[in-house]
Amino acid sequence: SEGSPEYGALRLQKTWEGPGAFIKEGPGRCSLTGAGKNWTGGTRVREGLLSATGKSFPSGTVTLETGARFLVSGATMRDLPDYRSRFVLDDPAGRTDRLRLWVRATGEGLLFSALAAEPGTLLILK
Repeated sequence: SEGSPEYGALRLQKTWEGPGAFIKEGPGRCSLTGAGKNWTGGTRVREGLLSATGKSFPSGTVTLETGARFLVSGATMRDLPDYRSRFVLDDPAGRTDRLRLWVRATGEGLLFSALAAEPGTLLILK
């Protein structure tokens, strides 16, 4: 099933707490809504898009692997003044030095992406 056009194939609404990590894999979209996303092992987005409303932003850091995206629905930069300390970038090929955290305001909110760029490369984002 493709799920909801707004929330994707999987939507986690209830409180999720405890030890362990949340890992999002696959090219689709997964959405976190509602408060109480407090797992202690961090959040990792390996592929695709993980979206969260402001109140469901997971506790701890969010690790974005190359090409992965994280959307904070309805947020502005004012809502996330500490965003740089909340994201970690990781390249499974070991080329983390070429990754950059890109932040873009969209009609839905703030979109964070881990994009790879070789030295001297010009990236033009729409």
